[in-house]
Amino acid sequence: MDALWDDPPVGRTFHRAQGNSATPEGCCGGGTGGASDPQLIGALRRMKNPDILIYEPDLSPGALMDGMARDVSDPGLPEAKRMQILTELASLDYAYGRLDEASAKYEILYDYYRRHQVPLMQAFVLQGAGDVLRRIGRLGLARERYGQGLTLAITTQGLPLIKALAFAAGDVGLELRRFQDAEDHLEITRKIAANLHDRPGEADALEKIGDARLALERPGDAMGAWREAATACREATYRERLVSVLERMANFFASARMELFPKANRAIESFTEWDKPWLFLDNVLGIPGLSEKDQEAIRAA
Repeated sequence: MDALWDDPPVGRTFHRAQGNSATPEGCCGGGTGGASDPQLIGALRRMKNPDILIYEPDLSPGALMDGMARDVSDPGLPEAKRMQILTELASLDYAYGRLDEASAKYEILYDYYRRHQVPLMQAFVLQGAGDVLRRIGRLGLARERYGQGLTLAITTQGLPLIKALAFAAGDVGLELRRFQDAEDHLEITRKIAANLHDRPGEADALEKIGDARLALERPGDAMGAWREAATACREATYRERLVSVLERMANFFASARMELFPKANRAIESFTEWDKPWLFLDNVLGIPGLSEKDQEAIRAA
């Protein structure tokens, strides 16, 4: 894993790319036979009619992936087709946690798309490589790969890929505590999501923009981002993100008012339904001592 593009990628041979593409034993089932056979197949078998041919293809994930691996090494297929299949296998390797295999495939793919000058696919591969690096804890190098991919994606004007890479760069920037860098990239994500009328994507970006602004000691701007996120969530019926955003707002008000308002402090301590943060906000509205501006900010949320 340490060799994952510490230096510029170089070409690899196809046998390296194949790896072990089968799913882990017992992970996803597979094969046919026994009690799991469809009733029709079982009935046809019992008939033992010589004029009926029963063909049961193995469509288990492992069998399909093994077939894809054979296609990748088939010299009779066009190279572009083989690279397309290899891209799918790399994504599947990552999904199943086979990170070494995914890394090897991404190196081959990057070298191929670089030689053939396909920047959109180069950017896509760099995103995959960044995901692998992030998963193994190499956040700085992951951020570098996302940035390289974003630079290439911008030249293609492929907005969905630009949005995904900017979000990944911003998200890992938060983990690296590079908060201004994170905010800048998440703003790119937000603007593209708005242009694409992707309200859930806009809400995801705004939530993290709020996190970055709060870390930059700009609480008012953070609340503004979270209010926008809540609005986007309501319009898109995106309940999971709405709950998360409201929790952030509730926690912010709780921490900000604990020392200033003893009565609010007691109410916060007695509150137990933190899985329903909107109830907390409603309760806060009834606590004396909050300024009209504070109450209006909560209502707007």
